[in-house]
Amino acid sequence: MDPGNEEPIVNNTFKNKRNHTLMQAGIVNGLRLDIFSISLQAIPKDLRKKIKLNYDVSLNLPFPRNRNFTGRRAELDVIDVYFSESTCNGGGSAPVCAITGTGGMGKTQIALEYAYACHETRRFTSIFWVSTTTEEAIQISFVDIMQQIVEEQARASWPEPPDYESIGARLGISDLIDRNGNINCRSGPETSIYNNIKSALFSWLKLPGNDKWLLIFDNADDLSFAIDRYFPNHGGCILVTSRRPEFFHCAEQINLDGLDKENAIKLLSHLIQIRNPTESEHAHISAVVEKLGFMPLAITHAGCFIHEMNIPVSEYLRYYDKTFKEAQSKIPKFGWAYREDTAVTTWEVSFLEIQKQNEEAASLLLTCGYLNPNEIFEDLWEAEDEQPDPEFRIQQKRRFSLLASYSLINRSQPGAFSVHPVVHNWTRERGNRSDRLQAMKSAANIIIQRGQLLLLSEGFDGREENRIIAHIEVLCRYAMPEHFSSPGSSLQQLLMSFAALGDALHEC
Repeated sequence: MDPGNEEPIVNNTFKNKRNHTLMQAGIVNGLRLDIFSISLQAIPKDLRKKIKLNYDVSLNLPFPRNRNFTGRRAELDVIDVYFSESTCNGGGSAPVCAITGTGGMGKTQIALEYAYACHETRRFTSIFWVSTTTEEAIQISFVDIMQQIVEEQARASWPEPPDYESIGARLGISDLIDRNGNINCRSGPETSIYNNIKSALFSWLKLPGNDKWLLIFDNADDLSFAIDRYFPNHGGCILVTSRRPEFFHCAEQINLDGLDKENAIKLLSHLIQIRNPTESEHAHISAVVEKLGFMPLAITHAGCFIHEMNIPVSEYLRYYDKTFKEAQSKIPKFGWAYREDTAVTTWEVSFLEIQKQNEEAASLLLTCGYLNPNEIFEDLWEAEDEQPDPEFRIQQKRRFSLLASYSLINRSQPGAFSVHPVVHNWTRERGNRSDRLQAMKSAANIIIQRGQLLLLSEGFDGREENRIIAHIEVLCRYAMPEHFSSPGSSLQQLLMSFAALGDALHEC
């Protein structure tokens, strides 16, 4: 047994109710109890108050384990190895690992799976979940955690009734706990109470021997306040999930992409209850997961839709293209492991926050819905002037940075970015007809200006021509299919047929 984490002597097994005896030795304030049969009442009350606190806290997570969790072994191993190595290296401060990425990639699911797996192996003595959507949510979570600690200490006193006065004094929350062991947050100013709770929790987390805890800060997307003020700086480990990629300054950051193809196929096959797919079924399942960019949440919606609508997997993409919102909003009646989120709502939350901060950035994202999502160069918006004003360029860079900050675009290389295919579809479906027309016009103007600039240039740039052609094909495909020229046309031919689309858009 680790001497730094001994069982408290009040947490023993008793033979029966008539013989309340302590069946193991313990150490209280340096006094060794070598007697194997001592009545609990023989220990003075003031000494019992000083009995060491129990560090083993029962697991209490807000979501059940996801029985459909698939893959992600590499990411789980990275988290565990980082925590193990950081703990071995010492240094005192709690190591922080952040899982970041686009909404729907399964960040929370990885954190949940890691927590449940660690609970099974007794990797940590206590695992706590902190809702991090707002600063107030963190404070409320800290109160809940302290309540768990109080209840665990009360259980440790069995069969004697818990002495909540002693427990409160030992935890440093005497003024906040009532005779029934409930933490009362209405006994004073909220700020003062939450600060006291935070102080008490941090004190408990850094007690000698209490260094095997895990704090999970879930959904840390709001960076308007300093989240790291709520990170304990002694012992234990901290796991963060966030759409924001800014944690690399203070954490080991895992930028999450989609599932690998094999596990994506496995997930959808399981959801639609096809254990041994035929060659044809396998091909259709593969086509669906590829169309969904291997995103776990999108695949889960697809599985729910196929199962509930009772359609063959071969028909799903037709529904997806025609009724995106319906095809990406279906959830089961029971066992949904993604809070109240759907693929449609998860990006809408980020979009509205971006819109509040910078309307131009929000409009820019909607324009991207009509451009080739695989490769969009940031200088596409600089076509009007070969040497744009530096201030304009800085403002534009800030807009791209804001979109990347919410993981709605992925800056895969300097000066360029991509948009996840499901997010790309969502940008075209989220608004009304007026919003879509405005985005189409913006995309058309950008492409025309860039294409004309290329045609007038002296040197031939084949790569740039291919990029513009790809943008034209995407815009024509989604804006007005009747004006869409066949793939493989030259830039000159595409721009000529593109004129009809431009005229139609400007007449709207």
